[in-house]
Amino acid sequence: MKIDSSLAAVVTGGASGLGLATVQALRAAGAKVAIFDLNPETGEKAAAEAGATFCQCDVLSDESVDAAFAKALVAHMRPMPRYFQVLLRVKYKGGVPTETSYLLHREIRRRS
Repeated sequence: MKIDSSLAAVVTGGASGLGLATVQALRAAGAKVAIFDLNPETGEKAAAEAGATFCQCDVLSDESVDAAFAKALVAHMRPMPRYFQVLLRVKYKGGVPTETSYLLHREIRRRS
């Protein structure tokens, strides 16, 4: 999978740990990234340091997810009529991302 400035990504749990490492790897490759996380303090800090956009989000709440996607779309993406789920595997060596593999891509049907 080609990762460059034409890619816009959402990373859930992107304010810390493996999520933050994924954000950093995507940004290093030039991708536009929206961090979805519950904690505004760590989320804002991570976004500022990585050059990403923070979207406070509780993934257990449809309303919160919708609001986070709306903010991410305004910041980085063109509006799309459909939503897709993409799953990437990021391999690390010594805490540094070394490889990204494309695992899954499927359309998600929105609930009405």
